[in-house]
Amino acid sequence: MTYVCSDIHGCYEKYLKLLEQIKFNKSDTLYILGDVLNREGNGGIDILQDIMDRPNVTLILGNHEEIALEGFEFLMNAQVKKASDINDLPVHVKVMLTEWLNLGGMPTIKAFRELSRREQERIVAFCLTGA
Repeated sequence: MTYVCSDIHGCYEKYLKLLEQIKFNKSDTLYILGDVLNREGNGGIDILQDIMDRPNVTLILGNHEEIALEGFEFLMNAQVKKASDINDLPVHVKVMLTEWLNLGGMPTIKAFRELSRREQERIVAFCLTGA
């Protein structure tokens, strides 16, 4: 069976419940049409990791993943330790961070920063290549 969904927005428990309700298995395919990150839930990174570990789930990046990808790359290389450091950032970076926060990105930012560098790199690579 082939399934399609979108706009999960960090609701990890609801995502798992959806998979359970449809009895999703290895012979099924799920296409997610963007926006697994940010907004309502705190589990966007968990959802992304689950997608990455399932060969039969395909994520088509939405605007939330696009802004997060830019933010992930910034977070991996940033020397921002306190809020006042943001004042020293280039304008385009401030705009990106503001947009990300306005899209409800704080749970995603917190979860991403807690990951190992290796897992951060795996997530960025996945978002860039889909693999």
